[in-house]
Amino acid sequence: QLRDTLHHTLPRHLVPHAIIALPHFPLTRNGKIDRNALPAPDLSARGEPPRDDLERRVAQVWADVIGRTPGRDDNFFAFGGHSMQATMIAARLRETLGVPVSAAIVFEAQTVAAMADRLRPEVTADPSTAGGEDDPVVTGAGQ
Repeated sequence: QLRDTLHHTLPRHLVPHAIIALPHFPLTRNGKIDRNALPAPDLSARGEPPRDDLERRVAQVWADVIGRTPGRDDNFFAFGGHSMQATMIAARLRETLGVPVSAAIVFEAQTVAAMADRLRPEVTADPSTAGGEDDPVVTGAGQ
């Protein structure tokens, strides 16, 4: 409920990735918040794990770029991703899957499941033509 309120009142980039309830703030001897004594947030994936090989491969690319393993329904931006990482993910997906991928797919298909669904037709296409120079680039908007 707090996260929903924050999404409606703050710009997206200011909404915290993790919220921890504390009985009190740890303080320094000077009465300031002791940031070093604050507990580390649990940033591990909380969602459902990937369902198939393509979702696992997409999730692995996210994990390699962002540094945390996502669930299939974790939102890229809520998970801590940003535009530079979106470009890196597109490049790694091109390399890993052997199909052309645009960074736009990350902005438009923001979960592992949605991204895998958008990539699935290209990945399952005839391997002799997939990823050729004349093939369209997979974007979030489809072809």
